[in-house]
Amino acid sequence: MTLCERGTVATNLDVDIQAIEELMGLGGFRSKREAVDAAVAEAIAYRRQVKALDYLGTVDFQPVVGSERKG
Repeated sequence: MTLCERGTVATNLDVDIQAIEELMGLGGFRSKREAVDAAVAEAIAYRRQVKALDYLGTVDFQPVVGSERKG
C-alpha cells in the first residue's frame, strides 16, 4: 500500500507561518496540521462549487402536471 492509498503523505512545504497561525486562531485549530487539512478541504469544496456554477441554467426542467407527491 502506498502513502497516497492510506490518505496521507509526509511532505515539507514552505508555507506562510503567520497565515497558518492566523487561521489557527480564527478557526480554533489546535495544530498547524489540523489548520492546513481544513484549509485544503475548504479550498476543494469552494472550487467544486465554482465548477458547479458552469451547469447553472443548463438543465431544462419541465414539471409534470398532476404528478404532485402526496404524503
